[in-house]
Amino acid sequence: MQRDYKQCQQEVTEDIETLLRDAGCQFILFIGSGFSKRYANAPKWEELLRRLFEICPRIDRDYAYYKQTYGDPMKIGNVLADAYREWAWDKGKSKFPSEYFSENFPPDIFLKHNCRDIEGSRSDTRIIWLGRVGC
Repeated sequence: MQRDYKQCQQEVTEDIETLLRDAGCQFILFIGSGFSKRYANAPKWEELLRRLFEICPRIDRDYAYYKQTYGDPMKIGNVLADAYREWAWDKGKSKFPSEYFSENFPPDIFLKHNCRDIEGSRSDTRIIWLGRVGC
């Protein structure tokens, strides 16, 4: 059974509103639709990636190299997450909260931490990486 697009759109909107209301904190959503730029005055996905490239010393090439090699910003984000994790567990340890260095946190926590800092967000900000939301 195929759902009506308007119905799907309404359901997804309600789900997001519920998530934001119940979480009790500010979320930053990178959903690939321009939402963050239009409604949250935040950088576009590629703008954020470019800023993150400037921070991590484990990145030894320009953003253009990774764009040319991987093409997809999500793949580039995964490469960045790996680089941030390697940096954090090595010479960048003092730049991150000590609790991040446990098996209780996901491997991309170090990248997410820097996303929060770039946004200039409050300390209660959480970053969620959403794939494609399809109707």
